[in-house]
Amino acid sequence: IAFGGGTIVDIWKILALNVHEKSVDIFTGAVPPVKKKKLVLVPTTCGTGSEVTNVAIAELKSLHTKKGIAVDETYADVAVLVPETINGLPYKFFVTSSVDALIHAIESYLSPKASPFTEMYSLEAIKMIMDGYKEIVANGEETRFKYLKEFVLASNYAGIAFGNAGCAAVHALSYVIGGAFHVPHGEANYQFFTEVFKMYMRKDPKGKIVEATKIFADALGCDPDGDVYDELDKFLGKLIAKKPLKEYGMVESQIDEFTDSTIENQQRLLGNNYVFLDRSEIREIYANLF
Repeated sequence: IAFGGGTIVDIWKILALNVHEKSVDIFTGAVPPVKKKKLVLVPTTCGTGSEVTNVAIAELKSLHTKKGIAVDETYADVAVLVPETINGLPYKFFVTSSVDALIHAIESYLSPKASPFTEMYSLEAIKMIMDGYKEIVANGEETRFKYLKEFVLASNYAGIAFGNAGCAAVHALSYVIGGAFHVPHGEANYQFFTEVFKMYMRKDPKGKIVEATKIFADALGCDPDGDVYDELDKFLGKLIAKKPLKEYGMVESQIDEFTDSTIENQQRLLGNNYVFLDRSEIREIYANLF
């Protein structure tokens, strides 16, 4: 039984397998995963949605990054949602975990693997999270306690969406930051969210990104033909501030290192991108955020 946040849940997913001498072998594919134990998952944050996905993420120190697996053996046998479990979640972690759920929802919405089924869950998760955020921005951080059920459900819905359609470049680029500097997963994703979507807009502004942009424009009450992702940045900044990557300890020479690491280790995620991002474009995102 796992009772905790995303890291705890994901560790228990691995411990439910027939773990060999080095668990890293499961993540690299050196050994096949074999489920040995029944798995009951109770999340205590409102971000990962891991209780309903087959994804498990770990920081692999030997590879200097985070890496994930997505295999049926890591599905839970039972998932339990208890909104009261996030009562004690500090505000910062409430925001970064729920932003993670928001990113799950919108990345899976744009995924080439998306379907009407996953889109339904993505859209409802986005609506619930953005509605809750607007209340918090208007009335203060304590307002979140009125919406715990909505945020827990939104995280779960987003988990169903990305568990089937996948996440993409936001997650892919964030993993090396999380692994190198021990940045919490949701916080790392937050740093890359709008920058990746601005790149998408520059590359293909007339595809499905139009629908995604309108979703946020409608939520923010701004012009969908305007700088929606700049407005989204400002809005989310009222909840929690973003930081340049160098404030986490990144140095300029790591722009190329992290670009290459992402391309080498995160193809599982990059394959779900709205549009293909080449090395120069991935590097540009790291450089812009440095």
